[in-house]
Amino acid sequence: MNESAFDIDQLKDYLHGKLTPDESAAFEKRMEQDKAFRKEVNIHKAILAGMDQHFDKRLKDVLIREERTARGASGRNSGIKWVTIAASLALAISVAFLLFLNRRTNHQEIFGQYYRPYQNVISETERGEQDTLASYYREAFREYEAQHYQEAVEAFNQLRTQDTQDSAITFYLGLSLLATGNTNEAVRLLQKVATEDHPLSEPAYWYLGLAHVKADNIIAAKEVFDQIKTSRSSYATRAEKILEDLD
Repeated sequence: MNESAFDIDQLKDYLHGKLTPDESAAFEKRMEQDKAFRKEVNIHKAILAGMDQHFDKRLKDVLIREERTARGASGRNSGIKWVTIAASLALAISVAFLLFLNRRTNHQEIFGQYYRPYQNVISETERGEQDTLASYYREAFREYEAQHYQEAVEAFNQLRTQDTQDSAITFYLGLSLLATGNTNEAVRLLQKVATEDHPLSEPAYWYLGLAHVKADNIIAAKEVFDQIKTSRSSYATRAEKILEDLD
């Protein structure tokens, strides 16, 4: 059995943002580790994108007619027909793949337009001067404010090993992960804070939507922004605008 084989429905779900964060992470990890699998996925991406964005009904009908004609033609003419079909198909897939890449690029541009680092609203004195974690807090937020996000990730992770219940740590760790491109883990953490009764739940929900955009999970992003738009959130106006841009 081909180890690179996969379920085409799972690929469709991945492209349309329907996989869970864990499923998406596992899918992407396999692509990173398995070159043959990654190649097969990219081929199917092009084909699926082509069917969605380039292969309208008329083009598919043309290909079907060409195939039928080729089957009824002589051996020599049949060969010519098949070359024509193959060339047309290759061109269509190439265009479709470019459209797919362009769509992804546009989503990244939208993310860049709306993403702004969230300021540090956590006071260093909140935990008290004698708290042994105070120095860790200062280090973590110092790295975050300096936009040294990888260092911030390490510092916040160290904090979480000692205080797993602090939603502020979880929130800023999620933002740091988002800034480093680890969108799947960022989604998981921001989702956690967004569903809590916490002052940071409102911005967490906004950044959760942006994380979905960055991951190209547009269906999931629209669901988040739709909920923000219809709420009393201070992000409602921005959610309505980004929804227009995502259409």
